[in-house]
Amino acid sequence: MSRKLEDYFAAGVRLVWYVDPKAESVECYTSPTTSTLAKAPESLDGGEVLRGFALPLDKLFKRKNNRRV
Repeated sequence: MSRKLEDYFAAGVRLVWYVDPKAESVECYTSPTTSTLAKAPESLDGGEVLRGFALPLDKLFKRKNNRRV
């Protein structure tokens, strides 16, 4: 993953979300070495790249009858 992150940011990408469905978390990278971890019930936001975007992680990892949808 670290190699891909370097490639993405070298190509001009400004934000990478690494979604871990098992941990129900999202690592938000703003550079290959700078990240923050968001976990439910927090919200994922678009920062400076997608201003105004917000997604509650509870919705992303919503479960129905103990199964993911």
